Amino acid sequence: DLHALSAALHQCEIALHMGVLRDSSSWYFKFDHYAFPYLMQHGYQGFLPEQICHPAVIQLLQYDREHETQLYDTLKIYIQQQYNASECARKLYINRSSLLKRLERIEQLTGIRLPDVSERTYIALSYLIMEENQWPGEDGAWK
Repeated sequence: DLHALSAALHQCEIALHMGVLRDSSSWYFKFDHYAFPYLMQHGYQGFLPEQICHPAVIQLLQYDREHETQLYDTLKIYIQQQYNASECARKLYINRSSLLKRLERIEQLTGIRLPDVSERTYIALSYLIMEENQWPGEDGAWK
């Protein structure tokens, strides 16, 4: 489709640029392989991660620092394990009932509703943005 030619050219430029940065030994690059990393790098330009991330994620991080808990990591690992409580508990080296209590505490503290798909997606993206920006650093500042 000739109407989409400029978009295709832009995709090629993005794939080439990001492909060379991420894997310079490859001899071809497909936009589909770099679309999500591109969106992660450019989708929130102009904002600090603390301004664009889900407030619950920032709140959990602050709560953990004040109370020496692991709620931030608990939610992160729960998301990484695709909301599988048994697998998450295994990764955290705790029993399943302890994990469920932590998740209940997270919901009480933050007001998030994990059954809500859009909220879960926003929270997962927030963790990715924070990782992309290497925050929190050891001093708690953005790098």
